Amino acid sequence: MARKLIVMVAACALIAGCGSKNKNEGDADAAPDGVDAADMTEGVDEPVVDPVEDGTVEPDGDEDPVEDAVEDAVDAPPDHPDDCVTGDVGAAPSDLTDACVRMAACVDPRNPRDNAGGCLLISLLGDWQPLYGDWREILVADGANMMWAEVIANASCIAAASDCDGAFACLHGGTTSPTCTLTSADLSAWPIGCSSGDLTVCVNVDPTTTGGREIIVPCPGTTSCASLGTAFAGCFTSDCTTADSDPLCRSGNIDQCIASGTHLTIDCDALAMGAGGVCEMVDDGTGTGTTVASCVPTGSACDSSSYTDSCSGDDIMRCELGHEYATDCTDVASGWTCNSSSNECVPDISSWTCTVTEGGECDCEDLLFCDITAGADVRLHCPDYGLGWCDDTGGATTCIP
Repeated sequence: MARKLIVMVAACALIAGCGSKNKNEGDADAAPDGVDAADMTEGVDEPVVDPVEDGTVEPDGDEDPVEDAVEDAVDAPPDHPDDCVTGDVGAAPSDLTDACVRMAACVDPRNPRDNAGGCLLISLLGDWQPLYGDWREILVADGANMMWAEVIANASCIAAASDCDGAFACLHGGTTSPTCTLTSADLSAWPIGCSSGDLTVCVNVDPTTTGGREIIVPCPGTTSCASLGTAFAGCFTSDCTTADSDPLCRSGNIDQCIASGTHLTIDCDALAMGAGGVCEMVDDGTGTGTTVASCVPTGSACDSSSYTDSCSGDDIMRCELGHEYATDCTDVASGWTCNSSSNECVPDISSWTCTVTEGGECDCEDLLFCDITAGADVRLHCPDYGLGWCDDTGGATTCIP
Protein backbone atom coordinates (compact mmCIF):
# COMPACT_ATOMS: atom_id res chain seq x y z
CA MET A 1 0.00 0.00 0.00
CA ALA A 2 1.19 3.53 -0.73
CA ARG A 3 2.60 5.70 2.00
CA LYS A 4 -0.22 7.60 3.67
CA LEU A 5 0.75 10.49 5.86
CA ILE A 6 4.02 8.73 6.69
CA VAL A 7 5.55 10.80 9.44
CA MET A 8 9.17 11.25 10.40
CA VAL A 9 9.27 12.84 13.84
CA ALA A 10 12.44 13.11 15.89
CA ALA A 11 12.79 12.79 19.64
CA CYS A 12 9.14 12.21 20.29
CA ALA A 13 6.46 9.65 20.82
CA LEU A 14 3.69 12.24 21.16
CA ILE A 15 1.15 11.02 23.66
CA ALA A 16 3.91 8.82 25.06
CA GLY A 17 6.16 11.82 25.43
CA CYS A 18 9.47 13.18 24.25
CA GLY A 19 12.80 13.32 25.94
CA SER A 20 14.41 16.39 27.40
CA LYS A 21 16.14 18.67 24.92
CA ASN A 22 19.32 17.89 26.85
CA LYS A 23 19.34 14.27 25.75
CA ASN A 24 22.30 13.16 23.64
CA GLU A 25 22.35 13.78 19.90
CA GLY A 26 21.69 10.17 19.06
CA ASP A 27 18.43 10.23 20.97
CA ALA A 28 17.45 13.55 19.46
CA ASP A 29 17.83 12.20 15.96
CA ALA A 30 15.90 8.98 16.56
CA ALA A 31 12.53 9.18 14.87
CA PRO A 32 9.67 6.70 14.84
CA ASP A 33 7.75 6.05 11.64
CA GLY A 34 4.57 7.95 12.05
CA VAL A 35 0.99 7.62 11.08
CA ASP A 36 -0.62 5.32 8.66
CA ALA A 37 -3.77 7.23 7.77
CA ALA A 38 -5.53 4.10 6.66
CA ASP A 39 -5.96 2.84 10.20
CA MET A 40 -5.31 5.96 12.31
CA THR A 41 -3.87 3.95 15.06
CA GLU A 42 -0.19 4.56 14.60
CA GLY A 43 1.98 7.47 15.59
CA VAL A 44 3.31 5.73 18.68
CA ASP A 45 4.51 2.19 18.26
CA GLU A 46 4.67 1.06 21.87
CA PRO A 47 1.86 -1.15 23.18
CA VAL A 48 -0.78 0.03 25.58
CA VAL A 49 -0.79 -1.71 28.93
CA ASP A 50 -4.00 -3.55 29.68
CA PRO A 51 -5.46 -3.35 33.18
CA VAL A 52 -5.34 -6.33 35.53
CA GLU A 53 -6.92 -9.20 33.62
CA ASP A 54 -10.05 -9.53 35.70
CA GLY A 55 -10.33 -5.78 36.40
CA THR A 56 -9.80 -6.23 40.14
CA VAL A 57 -7.05 -5.99 42.71
CA GLU A 58 -6.27 -9.06 44.75
CA PRO A 59 -6.67 -8.25 48.47
CA ASP A 60 -4.06 -9.05 51.06
CA GLY A 61 -5.27 -11.37 53.81
CA ASP A 62 -4.81 -8.80 56.56
CA GLU A 63 -6.76 -6.02 54.85
CA ASP A 64 -10.27 -5.01 55.78
CA PRO A 65 -12.73 -6.78 53.38
CA VAL A 66 -15.03 -3.77 53.16
CA GLU A 67 -12.17 -1.52 52.14
CA ASP A 68 -11.00 -4.10 49.64
CA ALA A 69 -14.45 -4.27 48.05
CA VAL A 70 -14.42 -0.49 47.55
CA GLU A 71 -10.98 -0.64 45.97
CA ASP A 72 -12.06 -3.44 43.66
CA ALA A 73 -15.12 -1.50 42.58
CA VAL A 74 -13.04 1.44 41.34
CA ASP A 75 -10.22 -0.72 39.91
CA ALA A 76 -7.60 1.03 42.05
CA PRO A 77 -4.12 0.18 40.73
CA PRO A 78 -1.70 -1.52 43.10
CA ASP A 79 0.96 1.12 42.40
CA HIS A 80 -1.27 4.11 43.14
CA PRO A 81 -1.01 4.76 46.91
CA ASP A 82 -3.73 6.68 48.66
CA ASP A 83 -1.24 9.30 49.81
CA CYS A 84 -0.02 10.07 46.28
CA VAL A 85 0.50 13.84 45.90
CA THR A 86 0.66 15.29 42.40
CA GLY A 87 3.47 17.62 41.41
CA ASP A 88 3.34 20.82 39.40
CA VAL A 89 5.33 19.92 36.27
CA GLY A 90 3.46 20.34 33.00
CA ALA A 91 0.95 22.84 31.67
CA ALA A 92 -2.69 22.17 30.87
CA PRO A 93 -3.21 20.81 27.35
CA SER A 94 -4.20 23.06 24.49
CA ASP A 95 -7.68 22.65 23.05
CA LEU A 96 -6.15 20.68 20.17
CA THR A 97 -4.30 18.24 22.43
CA ASP A 98 -7.30 17.94 24.72
CA ALA A 99 -9.60 17.21 21.78
CA CYS A 100 -7.26 14.58 20.32
CA VAL A 101 -6.98 12.80 23.67
CA ARG A 102 -10.72 12.99 24.39
CA MET A 103 -11.72 11.56 21.01
CA ALA A 104 -8.99 8.90 21.23
CA ALA A 105 -10.47 7.76 24.54
CA CYS A 106 -13.94 7.71 22.96
CA VAL A 107 -13.07 5.62 19.89
CA ASP A 108 -10.87 3.10 21.72
CA PRO A 109 -10.39 3.58 25.49
CA ARG A 110 -7.99 0.64 25.59
CA ASN A 111 -5.61 2.39 23.20
CA PRO A 112 -5.93 6.16 23.61
CA ARG A 113 -2.18 6.61 23.31
CA ASP A 114 -1.82 5.61 19.65
CA ASN A 115 -4.98 7.32 18.46
CA ALA A 116 -4.23 10.59 20.23
CA GLY A 117 -0.68 10.52 18.88
CA GLY A 118 -2.01 9.98 15.37
CA CYS A 119 -4.43 12.88 15.72
CA LEU A 120 -1.66 15.25 16.84
CA LEU A 121 0.58 14.12 14.00
CA ILE A 122 -2.18 14.71 11.46
CA SER A 123 -2.66 18.19 12.92
CA LEU A 124 0.99 18.89 12.10
CA LEU A 125 1.44 16.99 8.86
CA GLY A 126 -1.98 16.42 7.36
CA ASP A 127 -1.49 19.02 4.62
CA TRP A 128 2.18 18.19 3.98
CA GLN A 129 2.61 14.51 3.21
CA PRO A 130 1.73 13.36 -0.33
CA LEU A 131 -0.89 10.67 -0.81
CA TYR A 132 -0.30 8.08 -3.54
CA GLY A 133 -1.97 4.76 -4.26
CA ASP A 134 -4.78 3.16 -6.23
CA TRP A 135 -8.28 4.57 -6.03
CA ARG A 136 -9.37 2.05 -3.38
CA GLU A 137 -6.46 2.90 -1.09
CA ILE A 138 -7.10 6.61 -1.50
CA LEU A 139 -10.79 6.30 -0.64
CA VAL A 140 -10.00 4.19 2.43
CA ALA A 141 -7.34 6.69 3.52
CA ASP A 142 -9.75 9.58 3.08
CA GLY A 143 -12.41 7.77 5.08
CA ALA A 144 -9.97 7.08 7.89
CA ASN A 145 -8.73 10.67 8.00
CA MET A 146 -12.15 12.29 7.90
CA MET A 147 -12.85 11.99 11.61
CA TRP A 148 -9.47 13.28 12.74
CA ALA A 149 -9.66 16.23 10.37
CA GLU A 150 -13.05 17.09 11.84
CA VAL A 151 -11.69 16.65 15.38
CA ILE A 152 -8.93 19.15 14.60
CA ALA A 153 -11.42 21.57 13.00
CA ASN A 154 -13.76 21.35 16.03
CA ALA A 155 -11.10 21.16 18.74
CA SER A 156 -12.52 23.94 20.94
CA CYS A 157 -15.98 22.36 21.03
CA ILE A 158 -14.61 18.90 21.82
CA ALA A 159 -12.26 20.23 24.48
CA ALA A 160 -15.28 21.79 26.23
CA ALA A 161 -17.28 18.52 26.11
CA SER A 162 -17.66 16.61 29.35
CA ASP A 163 -18.09 13.15 27.82
CA CYS A 164 -18.11 11.18 24.58
CA ASP A 165 -21.74 12.06 23.82
CA GLY A 166 -20.83 15.72 23.92
CA ALA A 167 -17.68 15.20 21.86
CA PHE A 168 -19.56 13.33 19.14
CA ALA A 169 -22.26 16.01 19.11
CA CYS A 170 -19.53 18.48 18.14
CA LEU A 171 -18.92 16.33 15.06
CA HIS A 172 -22.63 15.97 14.28
CA GLY A 173 -23.70 19.56 13.81
CA GLY A 174 -24.29 20.06 17.53
CA THR A 175 -26.98 17.36 17.68
CA THR A 176 -26.98 13.89 19.23
CA SER A 177 -24.83 11.45 17.29
CA PRO A 178 -26.82 8.25 16.52
CA THR A 179 -25.28 4.81 16.69
CA CYS A 180 -24.39 3.06 13.42
CA THR A 181 -22.93 -0.20 12.16
CA LEU A 182 -19.86 -0.72 9.97
CA THR A 183 -19.53 -3.57 7.50
CA SER A 184 -16.27 -4.66 9.16
CA ALA A 185 -14.53 -4.11 12.48
CA ASP A 186 -11.34 -3.47 10.49
CA LEU A 187 -12.76 -0.16 9.27
CA SER A 188 -12.08 2.77 11.58
CA ALA A 189 -14.47 5.01 9.65
CA TRP A 190 -16.58 4.72 6.50
CA PRO A 191 -19.08 7.01 4.69
CA ILE A 192 -22.51 5.40 4.94
CA GLY A 193 -24.96 8.06 3.78
CA CYS A 194 -25.77 11.72 3.26
CA SER A 195 -27.03 14.60 5.36
CA SER A 196 -28.13 17.74 3.48
CA GLY A 197 -25.46 17.29 0.82
CA ASP A 198 -22.70 16.33 3.26
CA LEU A 199 -21.32 12.91 4.14
CA THR A 200 -22.54 10.88 7.07
CA VAL A 201 -19.59 8.85 8.32
CA CYS A 202 -19.78 5.91 10.72
CA VAL A 203 -16.85 5.95 13.15
CA ASN A 204 -15.90 2.72 14.91
CA VAL A 205 -15.96 3.14 18.70
CA ASP A 206 -14.92 -0.42 19.57
CA PRO A 207 -12.37 -2.19 17.32
CA THR A 208 -13.61 -5.58 18.52
CA THR A 209 -17.09 -4.95 17.06
CA THR A 210 -18.70 -3.12 14.16
CA GLY A 211 -20.47 -0.64 16.43
CA GLY A 212 -20.01 3.05 15.68
CA ARG A 213 -21.26 6.60 16.01
CA GLU A 214 -22.24 8.95 13.21
CA ILE A 215 -20.45 12.17 12.36
CA ILE A 216 -21.14 14.63 9.52
CA VAL A 217 -18.32 15.64 7.19
CA PRO A 218 -18.82 18.56 4.76
CA CYS A 219 -18.28 17.77 1.07
CA PRO A 220 -15.50 19.91 -0.44
CA GLY A 221 -15.86 22.51 -3.17
CA THR A 222 -18.78 22.06 -5.53
CA THR A 223 -19.26 18.38 -4.77
CA SER A 224 -22.35 17.01 -3.09
CA CYS A 225 -23.07 13.75 -1.31
CA ALA A 226 -24.75 10.83 -3.05
CA SER A 227 -25.36 7.32 -1.73
CA LEU A 228 -24.49 4.25 -3.79
CA GLY A 229 -26.78 1.63 -2.34
CA THR A 230 -26.57 1.06 1.41
CA ALA A 231 -22.83 0.36 1.73
CA PHE A 232 -21.13 3.51 0.46
CA ALA A 233 -21.59 7.22 -0.06
CA GLY A 234 -19.31 9.86 -1.47
CA CYS A 235 -18.87 13.46 -2.52
CA PHE A 236 -19.49 13.68 -6.28
CA THR A 237 -20.02 16.17 -9.06
CA SER A 238 -22.97 15.76 -11.43
CA ASP A 239 -21.36 16.52 -14.81
CA CYS A 240 -21.37 13.10 -16.53
CA THR A 241 -23.90 10.90 -18.27
CA THR A 242 -22.20 7.73 -19.55
CA ALA A 243 -21.18 5.31 -16.83
CA ASP A 244 -17.66 3.76 -16.70
CA SER A 245 -17.29 0.19 -15.46
CA ASP A 246 -14.15 1.11 -13.50
CA PRO A 247 -12.15 4.24 -12.65
CA LEU A 248 -9.93 5.48 -15.50
CA CYS A 249 -7.19 8.05 -15.98
CA ARG A 250 -8.43 11.28 -17.54
CA SER A 251 -6.54 14.60 -17.60
CA GLY A 252 -4.10 13.30 -14.99
CA ASN A 253 -6.87 12.43 -12.53
CA ILE A 254 -8.57 9.24 -11.37
CA ASP A 255 -11.95 9.58 -13.02
CA GLN A 256 -15.15 7.53 -13.10
CA CYS A 257 -18.68 8.33 -14.15
CA ILE A 258 -20.41 5.93 -11.79
CA ALA A 259 -23.88 6.75 -13.07
CA SER A 260 -25.56 9.65 -14.76
CA GLY A 261 -25.04 12.62 -12.47
CA THR A 262 -22.63 10.77 -10.17
CA HIS A 263 -19.10 11.64 -11.21
CA LEU A 264 -16.08 10.71 -9.06
CA THR A 265 -12.84 12.63 -9.67
CA ILE A 266 -9.69 12.21 -7.58
CA ASP A 267 -7.18 15.01 -8.26
CA CYS A 268 -3.80 13.25 -8.09
CA ASP A 269 -1.78 16.47 -8.28
CA ALA A 270 -3.74 18.02 -5.39
CA LEU A 271 -3.17 14.90 -3.27
CA ALA A 272 0.57 15.14 -4.01
CA MET A 273 0.78 18.32 -1.88
CA GLY A 274 3.27 19.91 -4.22
CA ALA A 275 5.40 16.79 -4.73
CA GLY A 276 3.81 16.04 -8.11
CA GLY A 277 1.17 13.44 -8.86
CA VAL A 278 -0.57 12.03 -11.92
CA CYS A 279 -2.93 9.15 -12.68
CA GLU A 280 -1.49 5.98 -14.23
CA MET A 281 -2.94 2.54 -14.77
CA VAL A 282 -0.83 0.34 -12.46
CA ASP A 283 -0.70 -3.46 -12.22
CA ASP A 284 -2.94 -4.50 -9.34
CA GLY A 285 -0.53 -7.20 -8.12
CA THR A 286 -2.90 -10.12 -8.63
CA GLY A 287 -0.79 -11.66 -11.38
CA THR A 288 -3.65 -11.47 -13.88
CA GLY A 289 -2.36 -8.45 -15.77
CA THR A 290 -5.22 -6.31 -14.50
CA THR A 291 -4.45 -2.63 -14.02
CA VAL A 292 -6.04 -0.16 -11.64
CA ALA A 293 -6.20 3.64 -11.76
CA SER A 294 -3.65 5.01 -9.32
CA CYS A 295 -2.08 8.28 -8.26
CA VAL A 296 1.70 8.01 -8.73
CA PRO A 297 4.60 10.48 -8.37
CA THR A 298 5.88 12.29 -11.45
CA GLY A 299 9.58 11.79 -10.69
CA SER A 300 12.20 9.51 -12.22
CA ALA A 301 11.73 5.74 -12.34
CA CYS A 302 12.90 3.84 -9.24
CA ASP A 303 12.62 0.40 -7.65
CA SER A 304 10.31 0.71 -4.65
CA SER A 305 11.48 -2.61 -3.21
CA SER A 306 15.15 -1.61 -2.92
CA TYR A 307 15.03 2.18 -2.72
CA THR A 308 16.57 3.87 0.33
CA ASP A 309 15.21 7.20 1.48
CA SER A 310 17.76 10.02 1.49
CA CYS A 311 18.13 13.74 2.12
CA SER A 312 18.72 16.30 -0.60
CA GLY A 313 19.14 19.52 1.32
CA ASP A 314 15.90 19.95 3.25
CA ASP A 315 14.04 17.49 1.00
CA ILE A 316 13.36 13.82 1.73
CA MET A 317 13.76 11.73 -1.42
CA ARG A 318 11.47 8.69 -1.55
CA CYS A 319 10.16 6.13 -4.01
CA GLU A 320 6.55 5.03 -4.42
CA LEU A 321 4.83 2.97 -7.10
CA GLY A 322 8.01 2.98 -9.22
CA HIS A 323 8.59 6.74 -9.21
CA GLU A 324 10.75 9.04 -7.09
CA TYR A 325 9.39 12.06 -5.29
CA ALA A 326 10.66 14.74 -2.90
CA THR A 327 8.98 16.39 0.07
CA ASP A 328 10.32 19.53 1.70
CA CYS A 329 10.78 19.20 5.47
CA THR A 330 10.62 22.98 5.92
CA ASP A 331 6.99 22.84 4.79
CA VAL A 332 6.08 20.92 7.98
CA ALA A 333 6.79 23.82 10.31
CA SER A 334 9.43 26.43 11.01
CA GLY A 335 12.77 24.91 11.94
CA TRP A 336 12.16 21.45 10.49
CA THR A 337 14.98 19.97 8.39
CA CYS A 338 16.00 16.68 6.79
CA ASN A 339 18.46 14.81 9.00
CA SER A 340 21.11 13.12 6.86
CA SER A 341 21.84 10.48 9.51
CA SER A 342 18.28 9.24 9.88
CA ASN A 343 17.01 10.48 6.47
CA GLU A 344 13.92 11.80 8.20
CA CYS A 345 12.30 15.16 8.84
CA VAL A 346 13.15 16.39 12.32
CA PRO A 347 12.10 19.47 14.27
CA ASP A 348 14.47 22.00 15.80
CA ILE A 349 14.18 21.18 19.51
CA SER A 350 16.65 23.82 20.71
CA SER A 351 13.80 26.02 21.94
CA TRP A 352 11.77 23.20 23.49
CA THR A 353 11.35 23.29 27.26
CA CYS A 354 10.45 19.63 27.83
CA THR A 355 11.88 18.02 30.96
CA VAL A 356 9.93 14.75 31.30
CA THR A 357 11.72 11.61 30.22
CA GLU A 358 11.20 10.09 26.82
CA GLY A 359 8.13 7.89 26.90
CA GLY A 360 6.31 10.11 29.40
CA GLU A 361 5.83 9.85 33.14
CA CYS A 362 3.01 9.08 35.55
CA ASP A 363 2.20 11.43 38.40
CA CYS A 364 -0.63 9.80 40.38
CA GLU A 365 -3.62 9.90 37.99
CA ASP A 366 -1.86 12.34 35.67
CA LEU A 367 0.15 11.62 32.54
CA LEU A 368 3.06 13.94 31.76
CA PHE A 369 4.54 14.06 28.27
CA CYS A 370 6.35 16.35 25.87
CA ASP A 371 3.75 17.67 23.44
CA ILE A 372 5.33 18.10 20.02
CA THR A 373 2.67 20.63 19.04
CA ALA A 374 3.83 22.87 21.89
CA GLY A 375 7.46 21.82 22.50
CA ALA A 376 6.69 21.78 26.21
CA ASP A 377 5.64 19.47 29.05
CA VAL A 378 1.88 18.91 29.23
CA ARG A 379 -0.14 17.30 32.02
CA LEU A 380 -3.24 15.20 31.35
CA HIS A 381 -5.56 14.14 34.17
CA CYS A 382 -6.68 10.69 33.03
CA PRO A 383 -10.12 10.73 34.76
CA ASP A 384 -11.00 13.88 32.80
CA TYR A 385 -11.21 11.67 29.72
CA GLY A 386 -13.27 8.89 31.24
CA LEU A 387 -10.15 6.84 31.96
CA GLY A 388 -8.92 5.45 35.24
CA TRP A 389 -5.31 6.25 36.03
CA CYS A 390 -1.85 6.56 34.57
CA ASP A 391 0.14 3.35 34.30
CA ASP A 392 3.79 2.84 33.41
CA THR A 393 4.34 -0.75 34.55
CA GLY A 394 4.40 -2.34 31.11
CA GLY A 395 6.97 -0.16 29.41
CA ALA A 396 4.42 2.23 27.89
CA THR A 397 3.21 5.19 29.91
CA THR A 398 -0.46 5.79 29.19
CA CYS A 399 -3.90 6.41 30.65
CA ILE A 400 -5.80 3.14 30.97
CA PRO A 401 -9.48 2.31 31.66
